[in-house]
Amino acid sequence: MGKRTYTDEHNAFLKRYPILDRVILTAIFNKEFGENRNVEQIRCHCRRGLGMKMVNTKRFGHGQVMKVFKKGEYAKGSEKSWFKAGHDVKTCNIGQEHKHGNYIKIKITNEYKQSSKNYTVKHRWVWEQNHGKIPEGMVVSFLDNDTTNCNIDNLICVERAEFTRLLRVYNFHNERKELKPSIMAISKLENMIK
Repeated sequence: MGKRTYTDEHNAFLKRYPILDRVILTAIFNKEFGENRNVEQIRCHCRRGLGMKMVNTKRFGHGQVMKVFKKGEYAKGSEKSWFKAGHDVKTCNIGQEHKHGNYIKIKITNEYKQSSKNYTVKHRWVWEQNHGKIPEGMVVSFLDNDTTNCNIDNLICVERAEFTRLLRVYNFHNERKELKPSIMAISKLENMIK
């Protein structure tokens, strides 16, 4: 397909609408002349061939003044979009859960300004509710390798060194459920020997 040419009649028509949106101008142009030109062709010809730069009509014109509200003033009718009383978009209730990567986090307090201290991973929280504080150097993990299943029957608490041995040597998470207690006992024994 060769280069499309524009006649003087085409150029005069396009110059009549210098600030019209190019999508609308293309539709009018094609209807007027029975052409099949796309928006980019019209846009490029207006800019390069005719030197018509698109004027941003969304700016304030000469003499227009922006309405500035003082503190406490507001535009009438804007009340519909306001948050209801007592609603704070940045806070959530204690006990509320949300997914964080592979794990579920739960909000435990509102005490700290740093919001990261207000949350903990759910499986550790569930373990602490049932068995007390997790000792130093211990890890809470999942028996079935499903990080969203925080049922207490699915959680185990093991030493970090033992847990590393379970993952590296015995490929713990990929083993069958019936073999896992035996593997854990062997790993604990080997860890005690070392």
